[in-house]
Amino acid sequence: MRRHAIGWLTVSVVALLLVAACGPSAPAAPAPQPAAPAKAAAPAKPAQPAAPAAQPAKPAAEPAKPAQPAPQPAKPAAQAPKPAAQPAAPAKPASGEAKRILIGSTQSSSSQYPYWVAVGKVINDNVPTVQATVVETGATVENINRGQRGEFDVMLITTDAALQAYKGLDRWKDKPFTELRWLWLQRRTAVAIVVREDSGVKKLEDLNGKDFNPGIRGSATEKEVKDALEALGIKPKWYTAGGPDAVQAIKDKRIVGYGKTMAGVDAIDASILEIMVTTPIRVLGFTEDQGKKVQQAHPYYPFVSIPAGVFKDAEWNKQPVFTLGLAIGGGATTRLPEDMAYAIVKAMDQDQMPSGKKVQATAQKAIEADFGKATAEGGVISEPPLHAGAIKWYKERGLKIPDALVPPEVKR
Repeated sequence: MRRHAIGWLTVSVVALLLVAACGPSAPAAPAPQPAAPAKAAAPAKPAQPAAPAAQPAKPAAEPAKPAQPAPQPAKPAAQAPKPAAQPAAPAKPASGEAKRILIGSTQSSSSQYPYWVAVGKVINDNVPTVQATVVETGATVENINRGQRGEFDVMLITTDAALQAYKGLDRWKDKPFTELRWLWLQRRTAVAIVVREDSGVKKLEDLNGKDFNPGIRGSATEKEVKDALEALGIKPKWYTAGGPDAVQAIKDKRIVGYGKTMAGVDAIDASILEIMVTTPIRVLGFTEDQGKKVQQAHPYYPFVSIPAGVFKDAEWNKQPVFTLGLAIGGGATTRLPEDMAYAIVKAMDQDQMPSGKKVQATAQKAIEADFGKATAEGGVISEPPLHAGAIKWYKERGLKIPDALVPPEVKR
């Protein structure tokens, strides 16, 4: 065994010397390394000769390690596309991809809701750069507040609430919504003060102390009815609720009635029709003196007359009913780009034209036959002014825009 060990040691030494001699420019440093195995030739360490054989192999493997950094440069190459993708995001609208917008509408129980669903359809079918989603809300006041916070791009608004918000009146005191703009006027309508016939309430003064819902929570109707009755010194017990809850409360005789915007001056709202199926109703009218008193306190509330015979077979409707009025339409803010507002108003207006598909009129018959003309020249809208994009379209139609409806961002 000792001879074999010495033999293997001798072979190892010779091999190392040959490697050193054959190297291209063997430095002086490797030459002393063979001396180290010579010291290890002591009889007590026979297994160490294998170690020098393995050690030379390690340097051969170690030079290969620098090849590992080669995959690492590839990682930055993979990461590089991420910064390239991020700047591309703002360019989406310019590339023709649809921009998503939210439309604030009203409660699904209202006759207005199907109309606003139709608005979304008209926009999505005719404005390829826009993808609209209709959101159910508490109607005008909520829409304006959320629009002021930047949550809605287009929204249902009414003439009274829009004017108050724009000028910073009433609930918008100290926070005027000067960026609010009109897009189109949908229709003029009546606000009905509806009560159960069996409640014994036959005139407005009879509402004193009675449980009464002034309108959908957060709606312009709720605000207008409250303001009108308070201006007359009439104090019901206000029952605050959404549309379906108020309707059910009337059916259950928990409240005497509610305030409800009709589907037009001469068209009954869906929720009123629902009540009439099981419960006889009456619509309370204002006297002319009461109307004047309300308008002294709130000049932005118009009055209209529900024609006789709208509520068939009703004794109280054999004569016109003088009541609060309202004008409803589409609004936006100055944040909505001019070209986008132009495309939306154009699509909405053309849908109503004789050659249009009448998607809006199918959803709600009681709308302006030509709301482009009603908007620009009807004298219904005062403040806020029209959106710059709406003005561009109405001018293309040859309509005359009153100075009061031209916003400061548009040059005459």
